[in-house]
Amino acid sequence: MGRWADRRAAKQARELGLQLVAQQQREAVVAQCIMLVVQGQEVRFPAALWETRAVRRTMYASQRYANTRFGGAQSESTETLRCLDDGTFTVGPERAVFVGAKMQRMWEYRNVLGTQWDGQVLSIAVTNRQKVAGVSFHPDSPVIETFQLALAQAQD
Repeated sequence: MGRWADRRAAKQARELGLQLVAQQQREAVVAQCIMLVVQGQEVRFPAALWETRAVRRTMYASQRYANTRFGGAQSESTETLRCLDDGTFTVGPERAVFVGAKMQRMWEYRNVLGTQWDGQVLSIAVTNRQKVAGVSFHPDSPVIETFQLALAQAQD
C-alpha cells in the first residue's frame, strides 16, 4: 500500500469512529429524555412551528380586438405548509406545547387524532382544531421518540 492509501484508510477509520461516537451520544440523550418522560417531567427542544396556509394564485389574460380590450382572471387556491415561528417545543406528561415569539400551540394528548413524520415536520392532528399544525426540529434530536412515548403513556 502506498502512502496515500494509508492516509485514506486512516481518514475513513476516523470518520467511522466519529460516527459511532455520535450515535452513542444520541442514544444516551434519547435514553435520558425517555427517563424524564417516564418520571413525568417535561423535556424542552428548540423547534419551529409549521401550519397549513392558503396560497392564492391569480392568472390574468387579455386580448385586444378593434381597439377594445377583453380579458379575465382565473384564480386557484392551494394549501401549503409554512413556517410561522421559532421557539421551544415542550413534551410533558399530559400535553405538548410550542411557545414562540409570535405564536403558541398546545396539543392535549387526549385530543390527538394522529401524527405524521415526513422527514422534516412532525404534523399533529387534534380534535379541537381544523388545521393541522406541526413542528420541525434538528434531525438528530430525540423529539420523535420522546413525543411518541409521552403520547402512548397518556393514552393508556
